[in-house]
Order: sequence, then C-alpha cells, then structure tokens
Amino acid sequence: AIGNEFVSGSIDGHIRIWRSNHNSADTKKVGYSRELYKGKRMYNLEQVRWTNDNKYILSGSADGVVRVWKSQRSMPLHRINARQRAQIQYSSKLVDKYQHMPEIGLISKFRNAKIPHRIPRNGVFYKRERWEQNKLRKLKDKITNKR
Repeated sequence: AIGNEFVSGSIDGHIRIWRSNHNSADTKKVGYSRELYKGKRMYNLEQVRWTNDNKYILSGSADGVVRVWKSQRSMPLHRINARQRAQIQYSSKLVDKYQHMPEIGLISKFRNAKIPHRIPRNGVFYKRERWEQNKLRKLKDKITNKR
C-alpha cells in the first residue's frame, strides 16, 4: 500500500507499521498498528525507513546495527510458486471478506501478544506435564490393581 502506511520507531526498540487511511470497516482498528517488531538486543532506534520497493523496513539503532525487517510479516522470504501465491491471495481475500466479524478483528489485534507457555491444548499438556500425568495414572492403576 504505497502512500497509505507509515512506519515509526521508538526509544524502547519497537517498530510499528501504521495505516494512514481508514475505511468505514476499519474504524474499530484505528489506533492499532498493523505490524509490530522488536529485536532482543535492539534499543534506542535512531532511524526507521522503507526500502524503495516497499517490501522491507530498515532500522538503525544506537548500538550501530542496521536491521532489515519484512514489511508484511506473513510473506515468505524465498521465492514463491504459483500455488503458494494463490494461497496467500486467497487468505488475504478471506480476511477482507470477513473483516466485519469481531473474531477476525481480535485475531489481527492480538496477533503479536505473548501467550503463556502452560496452556493445555485439548487437555493435553507439554512433555514434562504429560510425563507427570502418566506417572500419576500408572501409580493410581497400580494401587487399584493391588486391591
């Protein structure tokens, strides 16, 4: 979107891409950035610029490092074939078609949020918890079989 977006960098090292034009369907998204980037060791951003082809963002920080970021996080870095290109276009059209639904807005709003690590997926925990659950179940089975 040439001319419809701008990029900002902050002292704490966050890079955000903002939309400068909002349609009537985007009114709920005003005030939220489209993309959010943060490097682990990046602080005190000095410069943030788009490249000429609008595919990348360049950032320079006080530690003297220039970093390159994708302007659209979901786009792959490698060459894509026709099937992958069609899938990406289909996904973007689905988002445009169903953007009026509140769930789609929540997905895009909280896409960059950190998720706690200890959330069970369909009642199944991660390896360590699963191992402890199996150990307890075996102990219970052993106790009930002795009677």
